[in-house]
Amino acid sequence: MKKLLVILALLAFAATSFAVELKLSGDFYVRGSYISIDTDETNGVDEKYSYYDQDMNLWAKLVVDENTWVTTRFAIHDENWKDDSEDEADDDFTAERVWMTHKFSTGTTLDAGLMTGAGWGTAFGNDTGGKYRIKFTQALPYGSLVAFVQKNTEKGAELKYKDAEKDDSDTYGLGANIKAGDFKIMPLVTYMNNSAKYLDNGTDAQKTWRADVAFTGKVGMVGFEGEFSYVTMNDDDNSSLDFDVYGVYLNGYAMVDKVKVGAIVAYGSYDKDAKKGYDFEDDFDSTLVLGDWLQLGDDYAYGYGTKGESDLVGMTLLQLYAKTNVTDKLSVNASLSYVFSNQEDNEYEDVKAYEVDLGASYAITKNLTYSLAFGYAQVKDIIENNGLTDEDKFDLKAIRAYHKIALTF
Repeated sequence: MKKLLVILALLAFAATSFAVELKLSGDFYVRGSYISIDTDETNGVDEKYSYYDQDMNLWAKLVVDENTWVTTRFAIHDENWKDDSEDEADDDFTAERVWMTHKFSTGTTLDAGLMTGAGWGTAFGNDTGGKYRIKFTQALPYGSLVAFVQKNTEKGAELKYKDAEKDDSDTYGLGANIKAGDFKIMPLVTYMNNSAKYLDNGTDAQKTWRADVAFTGKVGMVGFEGEFSYVTMNDDDNSSLDFDVYGVYLNGYAMVDKVKVGAIVAYGSYDKDAKKGYDFEDDFDSTLVLGDWLQLGDDYAYGYGTKGESDLVGMTLLQLYAKTNVTDKLSVNASLSYVFSNQEDNEYEDVKAYEVDLGASYAITKNLTYSLAFGYAQVKDIIENNGLTDEDKFDLKAIRAYHKIALTF
């Protein structure tokens, strides 16, 4: 907490001493969750437990003038509740974003520093986080053009010996936001040269190209959004790691009376040779259990929700959903999802799954909300220990429920 007090004191001093306008905003929540996971496999899982977690984000914007400012975000105690004797207060306070913005008279905007990255278009395929970038955005008559360079790993300054700079990892991106009436299309191409994979003072690397095309629009009472994403990686030293995967997402919705009803189709391909599936990624939140918690199809998450960085992987999702405001303060939502596997020659190849999600949210005040969520999922035909017969398959049942109180300011 000492770090927080020091930072706030410095911000207040800067605002008063240098005529900088300080704008503060943020959010905070406390959530109590219940988890139940049961399988019928040999020596299967039977987990039932509950826990609390919380998170606070404090945004501080230091405005020098109408065209120049610095944006920061501090994460404070983003954690599960624990024994207070384990608490290391300073370790639970992190500056997750710090970057500068300047708008030029040419319509060009410069952003430089630790900013939010790895997100584009819709939430499909996104796992946003802090990225060190220099980014230019150029306003156009029908949208904008975006270009950036991103530093993933810095080995030259770390190791300091000759040619160590060749072992850096960098990403380059070029994209556009094009608007035409109620329609918007957002293409992006990125290239990552991950030479830090092989510390050989040379240019051997994992080289990844990614192309995304996202779109949103509205025709009459029907709205829609979607995205196509293609990722290919080539490894200079180990071609067995090379992969090509792609994902497709489409969400269509309409207002029927006072109810928003919609349908989602999402597809993630699977490269059998590389044993790599397209990941819907953490930001997508496809379902409460199968995607956001179990991360079905992700080998590293097969410990049932332990990785926390994925969603469905190498799967197809079909979902129907509905949302409505019962009163000015109370809203409810429900969804029904069916998931089946696109993977081959592994424990997920025959998987089929179903999930029902229910939720409600009540606005206690304009800034304070209490919400409830419940999800029940069944997963069928997971192959046990890479077995080859129906007797080697097992099913899984899971429940995730929580209640949460959240504040924005």
